[in-house]
Amino acid sequence: MTVRALSFLCALGLLGLSTTSFGASTVLTERAIYRLADDIERASEAKDVQGILRHLSKSVVIEVRKRREPPETLDYGSYHARMTQTFPLLSYYSYDRSKEAVKIDDDGQSAVYRFQLEERYIVNGNYGKEKHTQEWRVVLTDGVPQVEKILVN
Repeated sequence: MTVRALSFLCALGLLGLSTTSFGASTVLTERAIYRLADDIERASEAKDVQGILRHLSKSVVIEVRKRREPPETLDYGSYHARMTQTFPLLSYYSYDRSKEAVKIDDDGQSAVYRFQLEERYIVNGNYGKEKHTQEWRVVLTDGVPQVEKILVN
């Protein structure tokens, strides 16, 4: 598995069985954004592609910009395809978030969630570890928080 594939794997932090349901809300809260991130983390570690995708906007844009690699952009469909191909290659995957910060826009309808991600994985018997930052644009859609944009650096 390439570093590029893993970058998309963790673009949601991998982004499990997520059982938390979000009740309809009129404004985003810090708590709701952290719950969203926790749900995506559980889905990622369970290698549950659908569990991740249900928290993404259908118009999500995922941009990966890593040093020494050309930038790459994925939409909802291409992210789904990438994760469907990548998850079976992983015998182990986990990650930790740190240095988290949430900035909710004044109207309460959108927010930026920034964090540092350290992921660990095993592919074909080889252990790997990566650390990078992510920025998610979270929007309130029909009262439910969804990730609209992800930037991985």
